[in-house]
Amino acid sequence: MPRARLPQLHSITDGSFEPNRRNPIMLGDDAVLTEDYKPLKVGGKSSVLELAEDGLIVRGDLEFDTLLRGILNSPNERMAFTAKSGEYRWYSTINDEDYVRMYVLGGNCLLQAVDASGGTAADIALDAGNDIVLDATTGLFKFYLDGNTADMFKVTLAANGVTTFTTTDNDGTVGHLTLQPNGDLVLDPDSNKVIINATDGLYFDGGTDTYIAESSADNLRFVVGGVIMLDLTEGAITDVVNVKNSHLSVPAAKHLYLDGGGNTYIKETSADKLEIFVGGDEMVTLDEANQRIILEASKLSYHIEGGAEYSATDSAYAGMILGYTCIGANVADDSYTLTTSYVCFPDSGGTAISTSFKTPPSEYVEIEVELYFSAGSGASDLELTLSDNALYAGNSLTNPAQFDKSVREPARGHSGTVTQKWFLQADNLAAIGSANRLFIAAKCDSTSGTPIIRWGGDASGEYTNLVMKAIALPATIIEGS
Repeated sequence: MPRARLPQLHSITDGSFEPNRRNPIMLGDDAVLTEDYKPLKVGGKSSVLELAEDGLIVRGDLEFDTLLRGILNSPNERMAFTAKSGEYRWYSTINDEDYVRMYVLGGNCLLQAVDASGGTAADIALDAGNDIVLDATTGLFKFYLDGNTADMFKVTLAANGVTTFTTTDNDGTVGHLTLQPNGDLVLDPDSNKVIINATDGLYFDGGTDTYIAESSADNLRFVVGGVIMLDLTEGAITDVVNVKNSHLSVPAAKHLYLDGGGNTYIKETSADKLEIFVGGDEMVTLDEANQRIILEASKLSYHIEGGAEYSATDSAYAGMILGYTCIGANVADDSYTLTTSYVCFPDSGGTAISTSFKTPPSEYVEIEVELYFSAGSGASDLELTLSDNALYAGNSLTNPAQFDKSVREPARGHSGTVTQKWFLQADNLAAIGSANRLFIAAKCDSTSGTPIIRWGGDASGEYTNLVMKAIALPATIIEGS
């Protein structure tokens, strides 16, 4: 009897033969995989895994507790994916406390390192719509604004140790900030300029009240503790430095230049000795040790704007010649024949002889006249006076008769040099610092014998020059009755 043949298992398709199993794993159906995902079933129930021809989906948490070659370096490292929160974790130990995680929340992506031992965390957050590119091979980091490569922030680490921060916006504007190996910070390396916008300050105390700023056009201001200490202003003609609320200190033996470092300066040559140099020449020395002021000049002019030429302190101007007139110096001699009436007689050019001066603070002035007088054969007397008008008839001095002086009563034919002085005070002077002009007038009691005034000459044996001068008097004088 022939041996019965057992049917081959693969030919049984009606389900009549099935091995015993507790939790069989199978696809959702027996159809061939298509592009649609099909769940893997365990014990007839769908698992979190779904398969397709070209992919795998895990619809739940996925953890790696053992070595994952090429990604994990040791059995102590493990990875965890949480589908629910979109979170990925990489644990450096198995204590669930030290790990790196990345997750997406509200359109933002966060990369975070958590250190449980110190309780600290470090993160990198990528805002929605922004891109970050890091190229470790070239030491280049780029940040694109809103995904637009035309708006870019870039950090470049060069081989020579120079770090350059570059910003580029979509209109082509480029700004640079460079950190040199020596620590120098440079803005705009193309021009080596550090640029701070107008009215923005360079702060030294975290942005409070100590800074340097351009307070207005062409004005640089230094502020310390909220107090303006120094203003540098470029003017239309001169440069102005205004030091406020402090002292300007110059070290001993150093120069304070007034011409940008040339040859006009002030310096202390030794202790308590100050020298002023102009054009390289020492013009003034103030010597405190010897109580001395030295003027190294061939001329001295003392003038204060506004006409106040003198200091009233201690009558320092007393004796100063305020005005001086000289007629006849090294010219042909000349003369004036006197009459019996006062005349403001002229010089050789026909101009009435006078002297001009400004009223000193004391309002006291002495007028002095020196001249040569010849009495002639008639022995006439010489009389002199002053006038504030070239025409004596227009004289407006207060009580002009007080200035009429009988100067000389010579013998017949006598002649010689005579000197006459007058005293004037406030009532016959202009205001302090204002100009005065006084004329000399002369006459004789008789014209007999031709009395005459002579002056000057350019040869030997000639006459005395006619001199008229105004002299300042002290503020305190003694006046008799």
